[in-house]
Amino acid sequence: MKHFQWRIALLSALSEFQVTRAGEIAKALGPVITTLEEIAPLLADEEGRALEVIRELGTAFRCLCDWAAARRSAEANAVRYLDAAKEHASAAAKQLAQVAFPALRDAVGPVTEAIAATTETSSLPDIARLLSCVPVPPFLILCENPFGKPTEAKEATPSSPVIELPFVVRVMLTLDGRPWANPQMLRAGTVYDLKAKITAPAWPSGSDRLVLDFISTLPPEHRRVSLIEVFRSHADSEAEIAWSGHIEFPVGQSVLAEPALLQMRANFLSAADATFAKTATIIGYHKLRVRVSDPKATPLLSKFRMLDQRLVAIVDEVRDLPGLGQEHLGDFIELLSAILNYMGICAQQALYRAGSKILEKDFQRDLLVHLRGQLGEDVQEAPKLGGGITDIRYRSVIAELKVEKDIADREEMLQAYQNQPTQYSGATGAQLGILCVLDLTEKTLPPAPPQNNVQLLTPTLHGFGGTQPPFPVRIAAVVIDGNIRKPSDYSR
Repeated sequence: MKHFQWRIALLSALSEFQVTRAGEIAKALGPVITTLEEIAPLLADEEGRALEVIRELGTAFRCLCDWAAARRSAEANAVRYLDAAKEHASAAAKQLAQVAFPALRDAVGPVTEAIAATTETSSLPDIARLLSCVPVPPFLILCENPFGKPTEAKEATPSSPVIELPFVVRVMLTLDGRPWANPQMLRAGTVYDLKAKITAPAWPSGSDRLVLDFISTLPPEHRRVSLIEVFRSHADSEAEIAWSGHIEFPVGQSVLAEPALLQMRANFLSAADATFAKTATIIGYHKLRVRVSDPKATPLLSKFRMLDQRLVAIVDEVRDLPGLGQEHLGDFIELLSAILNYMGICAQQALYRAGSKILEKDFQRDLLVHLRGQLGEDVQEAPKLGGGITDIRYRSVIAELKVEKDIADREEMLQAYQNQPTQYSGATGAQLGILCVLDLTEKTLPPAPPQNNVQLLTPTLHGFGGTQPPFPVRIAAVVIDGNIRKPSDYSR
């Protein structure tokens, strides 16, 4: 792997990350980490320390991928990979104080914290997104041949031919002021502000402008993206060039469809020579994944942006389960979307406030009314199934409701309740179910953003010795914070 290509390989693995492909991505990261180890002796001390932090993070994420792959194959000691990932993340955090690049330090902190807090593989896409946003300072390696071993610098003679190195462009994108997420959730027929920060460390001789465009499998009439064009005169005065434009997708996608992919291309051009063109490698947002939702055609999502991203991540994890039917998956998405919509409302309105006496039957009544308003007559209350009485059933999917007043720890709480919806789901042959818990425990600290309380559980099933059966089961767990105190109660 060439010295400049490790960044491309790393970003490619992160931008295309899916939990179902964790094993493949772990293998792809192996050469990246090896290359980082080879480059380290060639750098100055400050750059070497920065590279070591990046290597530790890359190794940590590779361990997380190994952990996800091991869990999917039901390895008995898969947690050892998670422990290794946290050790490497801890090592990266300890070395940050010696790193002289402030932007790198600021971006690495959230990554190490997210890895330290990881308990479920559903958090890996968010970690991949955070890691892909870590800015890498330019590392300069003195060599005669940029693809060979380092040598002593030689003075250029007038007769020596001019050899231009491969050109690299760094692109960072924001959508309506927020960093682009992969996949990004957008609404059909809506014009969004798209902004870019572009860094071109070197321009080819004779070029005067840089043009970035997109290619995609989507028909041209289904995407409208402003042409990104910046001029060399702008780069003379500042290293980073700001650009503003718009993006719109007129046609929506099915929620079951794969995200659309936009591949970004970069070319240096010249106004003086129409035939002049130099291709550049893009570091950063070179592949954009986007889901386009049309509320009129597919009114299935929660209508809360961050919760929709968690919903999409869960759908991506379960869509490839062996034996899973599309109709059952569609029912699951609709019911989970409606429950997440209620979760968003509870978070915004603080519906279950401190001091209110809420019984499980009250919670079930409130959620039932909301779900029927969202999904209509197919929402059933308390049908008998599998030797017990379920709480809510929507077509082929069961939602089990609980009220928790004692256990605040999420892992302990969900482990205590996950088996009941698993049995109800199994009684109908369903592979997907939902557990919804109203957390009424004492809130001595402010609640976390609600997207932290949406997880995908893999229950252990009888008779399979800890391994996954041919037709596995997944339970989406939603914890709604109740017993909410006033914000001023947390002030001293």
